[in-house]
Amino acid sequence: MSFLLLLAFIILNPLKTFNTGLRIGPFDWYNVMYLFLIIAWLLRRDIGWIKTSINKPLLVFIGFLIFSYIRGFVGPFPPDPMDTLQVLKTISSELFLFFVFLNFVETHKQIKIILFAMCLVMLYEGYVVFIQYKNAIALLGGSKFTWELKGMISGTFSLPGQGGFGTASANEVGAFFGIYTFVLIGLAIHCNQRSMKYVLLGLAFLFTFPLLFSFSRGAWLAFSLTILFYFLRNNRKMIFAIALLFILAFSLLPQSVVQRASSVEDKSAQGRLTLWTEAISAMTHPPYFIGGTGLEQAEHYVGKDAHNTYIKIMLETGIFGISSFLILLYVILKTLVTFNSSIEHPLVNGLLLGCFLAFVSFTIVNLTGTRMFNGALSAWLWPLLGVALKAEIIHSTDEERTILQGYAQ
Repeated sequence: MSFLLLLAFIILNPLKTFNTGLRIGPFDWYNVMYLFLIIAWLLRRDIGWIKTSINKPLLVFIGFLIFSYIRGFVGPFPPDPMDTLQVLKTISSELFLFFVFLNFVETHKQIKIILFAMCLVMLYEGYVVFIQYKNAIALLGGSKFTWELKGMISGTFSLPGQGGFGTASANEVGAFFGIYTFVLIGLAIHCNQRSMKYVLLGLAFLFTFPLLFSFSRGAWLAFSLTILFYFLRNNRKMIFAIALLFILAFSLLPQSVVQRASSVEDKSAQGRLTLWTEAISAMTHPPYFIGGTGLEQAEHYVGKDAHNTYIKIMLETGIFGISSFLILLYVILKTLVTFNSSIEHPLVNGLLLGCFLAFVSFTIVNLTGTRMFNGALSAWLWPLLGVALKAEIIHSTDEERTILQGYAQ
């Protein structure tokens, strides 16, 4: 039963437009399912708290988020209690899902089912984006890039015609594929079965199209830099070939994508630079670097969304809050690398590598947007981390059991 809840969460969570109709009384499905996951965990006979190097820094960061929530009520812009509590619950629950998946997943078979479900959701999301792009081109009567075109690409992250997030929905679509496509790439790199390797690489290639049609330069940058980072770290001889491949691919891209990629001097890019400068300058005024401004108060403090997760966290939780977040990211990346180099198992190595590259892309894409604070986008990330570490734990336990049985014989 608990695993079915995990699987339902993986399938339903990114499908935001579908989820709007799933309500139980005044509560949406996300709140109900999250509550069920916690209850199911507590009702287990073998309630466990698996220790990893990530537990403490993650709990510390959650603590700073809670402190920021409390601090906001004595700040210059007291928030609405219920709205802010909802934001706190959403962000904290995403982070806490790491522990839920770490403790609930029990076998490699369950992990394979979760990964298969992720692929199905990504295929559906990619299909929705393709249909939206095709309809937008037909409606606008051309393939040139316009803000109207980007505004019509929302995937399942906002309702059509609702405005919801505006063009931010397209950015979320881009970040979604720019992050989770690396899970498939990591699995393909370590896959021993040639046919499955081709399937995984084919899917990864297919998912670059909704990434392109999101027109999100931040997602493009994160995806490209993560690929370059991988080859710099593992095969520097391929850097020149990869650079040539990027140049060739650029010449074959649709006109709308090329126009968007080359429009670096537009108001969007310049506006972000101005906002970042203002946000950093704001930290030199009360409550300075220590107190933070309270959860979800960065917009009031600098007038607009900071368009940068790190600056947003720094404004809202103070210098200690952003320090705890950076330490958390460092511990996550270091743990994934350490585990990946210490074992040899196709599924485990592939998942650890894919999760590592996904977090690298996540780290980069949040430099140009507050993607961490979108529940439909980032809620896969923390369960994925829990699943990756649990895969290593399962493998190590099985290996240890095999050794002990050998000694017994």
